[in-house]
Amino acid sequence: MCLSKLYHTTAYVVFDSPASIDQFENTWAVLSHSADQRAVCRAHIALLASLLHGSIAADLTEIAEEISAKSVNIPFSYNSYNPKPYAYVHFSSADTKDSAMAITCTLKGIGLTWHEPNEVSSFCHCCDRPGCDPGHCAFSHAPQCPF
Repeated sequence: MCLSKLYHTTAYVVFDSPASIDQFENTWAVLSHSADQRAVCRAHIALLASLLHGSIAADLTEIAEEISAKSVNIPFSYNSYNPKPYAYVHFSSADTKDSAMAITCTLKGIGLTWHEPNEVSSFCHCCDRPGCDPGHCAFSHAPQCPF
């Protein structure tokens, strides 16, 4: 039995002055913002696709720093709770987002592709590539019907 799951601890951090916490105003975290602040955070989002199976947001730290991303989120599959092969990348402005999308990124030797968030619905549910037909996808594990 794992005891760490049974006990929860709370830590309180006390700062010497209000100026000490100013650095966190520029750090985007979902729980620390009001609804209006979250709307600002969601204004400039890009999708970074073709991540390797099992990638986590920490894998994208170097890329996020290079492109001046404010935050990176890799969603999980509803059915399996496995990470999706794409990440939502949040930016502070449209210019920063456009500049980032002009950059070619790779992760562990695999080329990544940029997309607009509304394109996620066009991704194949078998291989998660945009525009692929799931009925004819090479990654589909379902038997192909001959008729």
